[in-house]
This record gives sequence, structure tokens and C-alpha cells, in this order.
Amino acid sequence: IKEMQEEPALTYIGEVDYERSLALIAESQFIVNTSVREGLSNTFVQAWNSGTPVLSYNSNPNNWLHEKKTGYCAEGDFTRLVSTCEQWIKDPFLLEQYSTNARNFALREFNAEAAALKYLSLFRLLKNGN
Repeated sequence: IKEMQEEPALTYIGEVDYERSLALIAESQFIVNTSVREGLSNTFVQAWNSGTPVLSYNSNPNNWLHEKKTGYCAEGDFTRLVSTCEQWIKDPFLLEQYSTNARNFALREFNAEAAALKYLSLFRLLKNGN
């Protein structure tokens, strides 16, 4: 953390509460996920809900980053992570496309009605013994 605080291109914010984390994500051009292995991170969903694309080192739940174009996964290649980051910073139009895709995807997949329909479908399957 000390080295990070000395890096002029980074700002270390420290621990923040949930509401502040949502605001920070929404204010960001994109978020960077550095996990080597992870399932569907809450931060991905939070980012997509605010129209913030995700740039991921190695985590790509359900391949949504690529298939839905809600962000980009570097598949564990740090050089690709950095080059995509640079590309997004230099090309606001491209970043805006990812942002729009992320928001639209979140509205379809993570709204209350969509969640309720998924549960209803599951309950029907369980009731029918399938």
C-alpha cells in the first residue's frame, strides 16, 4: 500500500462503505479486476448496473465480458490487460460502446423482474421433480 501511495498515477482511497463504493464505481471510466480466479464478482454486477465496463485480468464469468461486450478479459495476460487499458483510455467512443452494453446487459439480467422469473422457473422445475 505504501508503494501504491507513492505512485502518481494511482490514488489509494482505503476502505469505503458500500454506498461510497457504488458511487466510486459509477464515477469511474471502467474498473479493473485483478483476480486470478473468481466467479461472478459483485463488483462486476455493480459496475454493469452503473454502465461501467469491466477490464479483467483473468475472470470472465459465463464469458459475459466477451459475449455481451460488457468489458474485456485478458485471459491472464498482463500485457493484454495493459494494452486494453491504454486503448480504452485513448478511445472514448469504444469505451462508450462497452459502457452502453454493460448498462443494457445489467438492465436485462439483474433487475428484480428477471431475478423473480429465474426463481419461478427454478421452483417449477423443483415442483415437477426435474
